[in-house]
Amino acid sequence: MFRGEYQKLSYDGTLNIYSVGDYVLYQGKIFKTTAATTSAPWENDNKWEFTGSTETSISDIKPINPSVGQFWITSGKMYTYYYDGNSFAWVEL
Repeated sequence: MFRGEYQKLSYDGTLNIYSVGDYVLYQGKIFKTTAATTSAPWENDNKWEFTGSTETSISDIKPINPSVGQFWITSGKMYTYYYDGNSFAWVEL
């Protein structure tokens, strides 16, 4: 699930807990959790996985001519451009 920009604390001041499979945006890069954590992506605790250096588009309009693996963030949701062997599609994470 896409959780938006990484935030250490929630609106009420408590630590945010990120679950396995959560994605966050941090300094223009996408990270995915590999284990439940309250740590930050830059803390070396092996609970975050950098997804790579694919292009990330933040817009209300789908990117033109996307590449497989590209990320698109819009209205609090995150998608990746996917090819299943037969067709291409934006898939929500």
